[in-house]
Amino acid sequence: MSPHESSNFSAQMDICLQKLQELERCTSQLHFTNQFKDWLKSLSVCLALVQTAVSQPHNQLYRGKVGLCVSQVIKVLTLFRSLLCSPPCRQTVWYLSERLRWCVSELRRVLSGAGTEQDRDGAGSVSFLRQVDHALQQLNHSDLEGWKQIVDDMVCQAISVAKIASSIDYNEITSVCHRLLDESNQLACESDQRQVTLLKDSLAACLSSLEQRVNTAVLRLLLQVFSEPNGPVKRLVRCCGQALHTQRRTDLDSLVTELDAHIERIILVGQFAVSCCEDKGKVAAMRCCMASLESVDNYLVPAITAFYLTPDCVNKRAFVKFLCDHWQHQLTSLQSHLDSIIDSYAFSQVVQDSMEVLSKDLKGESDAVLEASQIIVRHGWLLYKHLSRSSDVSVASDVLDELK
Repeated sequence: MSPHESSNFSAQMDICLQKLQELERCTSQLHFTNQFKDWLKSLSVCLALVQTAVSQPHNQLYRGKVGLCVSQVIKVLTLFRSLLCSPPCRQTVWYLSERLRWCVSELRRVLSGAGTEQDRDGAGSVSFLRQVDHALQQLNHSDLEGWKQIVDDMVCQAISVAKIASSIDYNEITSVCHRLLDESNQLACESDQRQVTLLKDSLAACLSSLEQRVNTAVLRLLLQVFSEPNGPVKRLVRCCGQALHTQRRTDLDSLVTELDAHIERIILVGQFAVSCCEDKGKVAAMRCCMASLESVDNYLVPAITAFYLTPDCVNKRAFVKFLCDHWQHQLTSLQSHLDSIIDSYAFSQVVQDSMEVLSKDLKGESDAVLEASQIIVRHGWLLYKHLSRSSDVSVASDVLDELK
């Protein structure tokens, strides 16, 4: 952009942000509606300037970040639309305004020449599967320069999955990682060509094993998360208004910890899927869902806690309901996108293995039988929904036939 265009771009963005502040201060439905229309006109001007700016050669590397911000603006606008039909809840308006403020500010920063390496397309999303493929290719060369860095990066990603996976997956992944590191150290010190060949063969098998175990761990996390996607949130909200004693913030600590772990699993599964998916449209859609979920996450626990402490407050109840509804909708959308890209055969095997383990509990105590039965039903229903939405119709049909 020319100096004049750059100055105009920044000025229009500032005007948009100023009008957003004015929107937050509205107290009546009529005032809010009129101010919202005024802000939309300003936003329209800004988006036209964004479209021009992003087409410039020096901004091509930021198309992903710009696309994410614009998709978030569109998503928030649809949420704002619902507020035009009823008196706006000030907390909801403030929350949505904060999301829009972040989007407009980020667009202004990135397209004004202040973009960083982290803002560029592909930053921080190196696929674990591509790393394994690259490592296998590297083993075919006599020159293993950079091998240690490749292995370190793979182990780092694998351990990040193992840390929040089940104890079985953790032990399996860390065991393979130790073996991979040990044999890599041996390879670096080995000079006998026959031993080098044997070590390379062993490392190739180790890499394949690590890839399989990490993939399985991620699928198990997906199964765990989406068998009861809204469970942790519902359990938190259910506590509000049911306390038989004086409410304290610490009453919710255990449920908040459960929700934090749940969100961490969701984000890891989503990020893993994004890094492995080649379809740019699906990647953009999943990133938008995860950005929305992370945004809600920043407000959900404080909002529920505030409602728990003052359960008679109508505005706090309305804000919690708004956040929970948005959370559920975005989680459902993310699940739909994941269903379209995951391997149906591999996922079916993970579900089957889970059911075989759970079926052993059906012969235990009555409470264990009930819990195991409920989980089996949820897992089966999740598999059925996945196969119904799978992009590979032939694979889904084959799996359903085998299950009959």
